Amino acid sequence: LSLSQQSHSKHWCWEHVPIHRQPLQAYELPEAVTGWPVAVPPYSQIDVVVVHEAFLSCVKDAWQYLLKNGKGYAADGGIRPEDLILVIHVGTHQDFYVKDF
Repeated sequence: LSLSQQSHSKHWCWEHVPIHRQPLQAYELPEAVTGWPVAVPPYSQIDVVVVHEAFLSCVKDAWQYLLKNGKGYAADGGIRPEDLILVIHVGTHQDFYVKDF
């Protein structure tokens, strides 16, 4: 099964009206870690949202895998095969508030 991953981030400041959410430029670190640099003006707060996602590229392949292996997984879990749920897209949504005092 082919697993794809993506991440993105935006930042904004509530003091600036109208509020414009701007994308942040990511940088890669070892062991699949992504960093997001944030510049915070003096005595300001910057709000940041970071989203990481992982998903299967081909849903058909995921269904075929489940049909082939689902019975064994269900037996291992002590449930019926029809009670299994196919999850093909997962992610995290993180909110940060970076403040300069």
